[in-house]
Order: sequence, then structure tokens, then C-alpha cells
Amino acid sequence: MSANAAEEGKGATATPESPSSVLARRTTTPIVIDGHLDEPVWQTEGTSAFTQIMPQERAAPSERTIYWVAYDDQTLYVAVRLYDHQPQGIVARMARRDTSLESDSFMVALDPYHNRRDGFLFKVYASGAFVDGTLSNAGNSDTSWDGV
Repeated sequence: MSANAAEEGKGATATPESPSSVLARRTTTPIVIDGHLDEPVWQTEGTSAFTQIMPQERAAPSERTIYWVAYDDQTLYVAVRLYDHQPQGIVARMARRDTSLESDSFMVALDPYHNRRDGFLFKVYASGAFVDGTLSNAGNSDTSWDGV
């Protein structure tokens, strides 16, 4: 499974030229979406292969980010642990669904067609506000699709 994830607020991304290969682990343990990574599947080794986009493209990230991918018979799950050595500086603005913000966030873009042009995006802000939508033509997005 290929995954391309970005921690937009800190300007980090998995490199699009050679996307990280992420093992999606099957789970039979129910996942509780509560902000706590207590389930056994999240206790396994995660992935942290990121480089910056901003302020210095392709530089090592200034903050550590680890993510995991799991699935069961009905759902694909992505968990992420975002570290920040200055948590008081995290920007957490509130907004309505599918609104773009100047705020700390984490985004996952899925390429289920494996064509690097079309897919789905899921973004969550530090405030809990979120965006979901479709991607097409290598970068255009449409947030009228509500997958969550």
C-alpha cells in the first residue's frame, strides 16, 4: 500500500517521487476513535519517513511525526502521533467542515487507483475541524464529497 501523508502545519510530507511503502496491518480488535492510541495495532512500529516542504524543501523535518495504517473488514484507519517541542505555539483555529484554515493540521491523501492523479484527501486540524474530498488531475481538490 502506498501512502502520502503531510503534516501541513509543519510543512512535512512523505516524498511524492518515491512514496513511502506502508504496511497496512489488519486488526480484529475494535478501534475506538478517541484520540488515544491504546489499541494493540498502534503499539507496533510506525512510519516516519518525511521531509519538509516549507520552509526548506526536502530538508529533514523539524518535528517528529509517526503514523500507522490499519484496516478491518469495513474501515481503513490512519493514526498519527505529532510531536512539537513548543506545544504552546500550536495554532488551533475553529472552522466549519471543509474550510481551509491557516492552522496546524495533518493530511492524508490516498491514491487507490495508483495513478498519482486521482484519489481522496482527509485533513484534520489541531482544533478538530476537518476536511475531506476528492483529488483529481494531480492536485485539484473537490471538498463537496463527504467520506467522513
